[in-house]
Amino acid sequence: MRREEWAVRTVTHTHLSCDSTHFHLRARMQAFDGDTSVRDKTYTASIPRQAV
Repeated sequence: MRREEWAVRTVTHTHLSCDSTHFHLRARMQAFDGDTSVRDKTYTASIPRQAV
């Protein structure tokens, strides 16, 4: 997004894998104000495979 005096952007990366019992999720979100990083967050989760 960009307006007159500012510009912001987000970059995301997501990786999904699984084994016989769980789905495994790893995601990263980066937020920028211009070229300055203002947020960098990594998420991880293991979700049970229920009948899948």
